[in-house]
Amino acid sequence: LVRAGRLEEGRHWLQQLGVMQATTEDQRALRDQANLALGYAALQRQDAEAAHAALERVRLNGPSSTKALLGFGWADMARHQPRRALVAWQELAERDPADAAVQESRIAVPYALAELGADPEALAAYRQASTDYHAEDLALQQTIGTLQQPDWLNQLVGLNPAVEMGWTTAAEQLPALPHAPQLVPVLADHAFQEGFKTLRDLQFLQDRKST
Repeated sequence: LVRAGRLEEGRHWLQQLGVMQATTEDQRALRDQANLALGYAALQRQDAEAAHAALERVRLNGPSSTKALLGFGWADMARHQPRRALVAWQELAERDPADAAVQESRIAVPYALAELGADPEALAAYRQASTDYHAEDLALQQTIGTLQQPDWLNQLVGLNPAVEMGWTTAAEQLPALPHAPQLVPVLADHAFQEGFKTLRDLQFLQDRKST
């Protein structure tokens, strides 16, 4: 509905999901996602109070928590409460450094510090963020270089040997890479899975032929 331009109808259903009673993990995750969507939509229309209310309903340790903490901080900044924003972003900064929201918090924390007048601390945090981003960029370049070598795919096949035709499960073991966690969603993508399944089927047939 939202994508079709029917914003109010879409917001109505997201609001219903955002406050529903949840008894299973799937329901709780769905509720979190609805509140996350509501919160970021409110941020886009510069309604900080509505964003704050929606993001506050997202669980602190659920799958949507990092994006919620990031948005929660921006909502507090829009409400002229940089100290509250700093608390949310500092909590976020302690989480998985591979997460995109955590990476953004590295630059958000010094921004909040600067708004609070803590200029020396803000400068130190900006410098640390620059160092961290540089290290992240190097690791990404290493991963890209590794993926461009055919040996990596052979290693992946070797770690996940074909036992039958038509295998469709995502690869459970990955070769050593600087960014294996980020690659998991890519490897789980339908296009990659179909291509990898075809490769393993061909390998399976080749092995059967040779025996």
